[in-house]
Amino acid sequence: MKNIVDRAYKRQHLLPSFIGLLIVIALVLVACGESTPDASSSATPTATPSIPYQLATLDTGGNPDSATVAKYQKVLTSLHNKTGDSEQAISDETVKGQQLLRDKSKDATLFDLMNGVDTSITSKSEHIRYAEALAALITIMENQ
Repeated sequence: MKNIVDRAYKRQHLLPSFIGLLIVIALVLVACGESTPDASSSATPTATPSIPYQLATLDTGGNPDSATVAKYQKVLTSLHNKTGDSEQAISDETVKGQQLLRDKSKDATLFDLMNGVDTSITSKSEHIRYAEALAALITIMENQ
């Protein structure tokens, strides 16, 4: 009988320690899991392509060369400097503008739209937003 009582006593006192140990192990595994990739993720992280690269890819339908990407970067930088709009906002508006033109059976590359707006804005002092200038260009193109 004493043997049974000893085992029950040990279980009562070891159980909280065992639970505490399990909690510590779980916390360590969670903390380590944040910094190490699991088996389902790739071993090398993939970088998001740059905005100029994405735009050039849409226009060319494939992998653009570095000279083409540089051309898109140059016009994006110029538009950002003139309008204050971010490259992402310029990109988004340009893609929407191209779709509007396509809906009217008009063709224009993303580069042509950005370049058209860029050449129409002479300096930052005009205080014009990219979307406004693009809307004006699209209106003109729709009526041609």
